[in-house]
Amino acid sequence: EFAATKREQTRSIYELTAKKVSEYDSRAGLDVDSDWLESFRQHFLDEGMSVNGIGKDLRNIRAVFNWARKRQLTKNYPFLDYKIISEETEPNNIPIDTLRKLRDYPCESWQKPYVDFFFLSFYLAGINPVDLLNLRKDDVKDGHVTFVRKKTDKQGATIIRRITLPVLPEAQEIIDRYPSDEGWLLGFM
Repeated sequence: EFAATKREQTRSIYELTAKKVSEYDSRAGLDVDSDWLESFRQHFLDEGMSVNGIGKDLRNIRAVFNWARKRQLTKNYPFLDYKIISEETEPNNIPIDTLRKLRDYPCESWQKPYVDFFFLSFYLAGINPVDLLNLRKDDVKDGHVTFVRKKTDKQGATIIRRITLPVLPEAQEIIDRYPSDEGWLLGFM
């Protein structure tokens, strides 16, 4: 019921967590306690899931409890004395030599748009692929691309930011390589 209140992509994330809960304990409901949460965590650790992946599922479960408590569906709150564990991840920076090898790799013609899509995102300051997919030709003016970034904060509020990025010559070269008759930034969109 909680997942149904969310937009499609977010809903699917909560539905995946619900599936894991159901697979772990088909009778689990709003009556679980902190021991159940720790057992859930340990089970998926033993299955080879990452600490941060499990943490995401536990935060999703916590969001369901917060939602249910606001609607007075339960008074139970197993997260009162339960801390969700996370690990700091190492940055996965790609060395410049590796980037050059990727850029210059003689791939097959059908692979080139994928490589170009990656590099266009890179040249546009790591723009989110979803935002890149939604860009139109009209979004590029005077050597800059402007778009709206929508995110949801921890309280569930939508934050809207207007972002403007310079279109580097390398990015413009990729854009020019894929003209679109339908108004998209890239023809293969």
